[in-house]
Amino acid sequence: MMAGASRRRGGAHLKVCALIYARINAKSPVRPDSQALVRQEIDRQMCFRLSKRFEIVPTSEPGAGRVRTAIAHIAPTNPAGSAATAAASFFIPVPFVKLRGPRISGALAAEAELVAADGQQVAAITWAKSTEGISKMDPSLSPVGDALQLAEPFAKAASDAFATKARKNRPVAKPDPCARFSPRRSASRMVGGAIIGFGTGLYAPSVSGAGRPAEPEASAPSVNP
Repeated sequence: MMAGASRRRGGAHLKVCALIYARINAKSPVRPDSQALVRQEIDRQMCFRLSKRFEIVPTSEPGAGRVRTAIAHIAPTNPAGSAATAAASFFIPVPFVKLRGPRISGALAAEAELVAADGQQVAAITWAKSTEGISKMDPSLSPVGDALQLAEPFAKAASDAFATKARKNRPVAKPDPCARFSPRRSASRMVGGAIIGFGTGLYAPSVSGAGRPAEPEASAPSVNP
């Protein structure tokens, strides 16, 4: 499984940080509507992860810094290869992992930065990972099935890069500032995903709720330490 990350953390202490929606910086063989699903899933996962370490506030907050995210590359998942992988896993089960072959596995490369209100970069991360080889990601018939599943580990890596070791997890604010992306936990989605995963060995984005667009708001969310 190809993986890589480069991190840089500055010493500035921010009073307020802010989330800016992800953008796509690279050409990809993936269709624009599928790219949008990945972008929306990264926005969702970034909000979920950062809200456990920071306070989310509107971007209009005075003195707010910014968290900017960009998608550098999306390698599509091969549907035929995924179907073959799922079939093989059914007849030759390997607990908790899937064996994913080359040229049939998807990948995601993305970067994010934390910028103070004065424009100074406080922290940054570049991150890339594929599902090739031994992977915990389920194969998918969606061309962005792997990229959607990789959005969560990217967001976790970004959150870890932005928060110092002294910044522990905090209770999520009420009301949940990320609720407009979807509930953090949905029993129906979890049960539906488990049934499809157990029955077919495949990941179904439509059932999991991945890539769901956020409900509109007056301004994009921000993050307050």
